[in-house]
Amino acid sequence: MREKDKNKVVSILNKADKKSGPFNHSVKFFYVDNKENQSGTIGTYGFIKNPPSFIGGVVENTAKGMIDFGYLFEEIILKLTEENLGTCWLGGTFTRSDFDIEHKSEEIIACVSPVGYEASSMSLREKVIRKVSNANNRKPFDALFFVGEKQKPVPKTHIYRKYLKAIQLAPSASNKQPWRVIIEDSVFHFYLKRTKGYGSSVNMDIQAIDMGIAINHLIFTLKEDEITYQFSEKIPYSFDGAEYILSVSVDGD
Repeated sequence: MREKDKNKVVSILNKADKKSGPFNHSVKFFYVDNKENQSGTIGTYGFIKNPPSFIGGVVENTAKGMIDFGYLFEEIILKLTEENLGTCWLGGTFTRSDFDIEHKSEEIIACVSPVGYEASSMSLREKVIRKVSNANNRKPFDALFFVGEKQKPVPKTHIYRKYLKAIQLAPSASNKQPWRVIIEDSVFHFYLKRTKGYGSSVNMDIQAIDMGIAINHLIFTLKEDEITYQFSEKIPYSFDGAEYILSVSVDGD
């Protein structure tokens, strides 16, 4: 990686180290040059060719810790994207011995991402992988977002519809999109609709990470429009088959 781009990445990570997620967990982020790794590929993702470097983070291995990790790491990913650097979320299958990172017994390296330069065009193999993983697909808008206690469809003219669209575009493990959001006045209530049995083979809550990513997409877009917000934990009402996570109140003026 070019030195000026490496400096940009390190600067973004250093700023993220000073932040915390919605549940006040901080994450210890790290940068590793690929030449320092013991192997050239990580886990089952060998189709990523010669990544010059990796970034990752260490966090407390709890559901709320995973939400905060997803929230903060996606902010880093979005900022790197703004710098025209390529990234790819990797979690659960990489070999942790590839990274000589100290952490406490209750902490884990939740996910990593290669950082580098995207190819000008995708190879046939990459297109096949993308197709098989449904990376180009999203659940229907009306299956993810609702209005009020009766969970009615969100009107096309709703003032916050564009922010919900930003959440819809968030990445998630295997593209499961486990988030559900109920809008109540100027409050976004986030729920987790788990995929039964998904992620049971790994020692972390993968879909909690997805929730953090989705919440960050809302906050990132609100910040772009200079809209203030607050996090709160007060269950408004039940959502059949889903777990309440948190609420985001925004300035409705």
